[in-house]
Amino acid sequence: GATFLAAHYEYGGSPGVFFQLSSLRPGETFSLTTTTGEVHRYLVTSTIDYELADIDMGALLHGREGMESVTLMTCSGRFVDGTYDYRTVVLAERLS
Repeated sequence: GATFLAAHYEYGGSPGVFFQLSSLRPGETFSLTTTTGEVHRYLVTSTIDYELADIDMGALLHGREGMESVTLMTCSGRFVDGTYDYRTVVLAERLS
């Protein structure tokens, strides 16, 4: 199935949970731990910056059919009119 996680880049002037999300590159791996302590490893397949108006949230939320995957998203770009004008999106496939 598909997992989607979004978190702050920064909040109140301090780094947020996804402050360094844009540093993830294709071929790198990371792990997520569930509330039950199960660890899942993922392989980054892409890191893309989208203009806010160009994001297809439906596609991001549904993931890739037939594949265990995770999509991570945070704000990026310039802070304009109370929000950032870009979103950084990392797509990754589950390894284990």
